[in-house]
This record gives sequence, C-alpha cells and structure tokens, in this order.
Amino acid sequence: MSLDHLRHSPRAALASVTIVVANTVMGAVMTMTPVSMSEDGATLTIVGSARI
Repeated sequence: MSLDHLRHSPRAALASVTIVVANTVMGAVMTMTPVSMSEDGATLTIVGSARI
C-alpha cells in the first residue's frame, strides 16, 4: 500500500489511523498494568503472571 493510495481512499486512511490508535492504546495499557499492580502492593510473581 502506498501513501498515494491513502490520499485517495478515505477508507484506507481511516483503517490506518484506527490501527495506529489501537496499537498505541494497547501499548499504553500493557505498560501501565504491571506498574499499577506493583504500586498497589502486588508481588513480582503476580505482576509477572499478568503479562501472560
């Protein structure tokens, strides 16, 4: 897919933006969950199992 296709196809542009936003949110949630758990007193074993 070229950038030219994104300029001429609103659906392709929307799909690309949706993928970027979804992956950003997923990364933020996956990063903050163990941090939040450890701040609430969870042990390293429990925090590590949340990543699975």
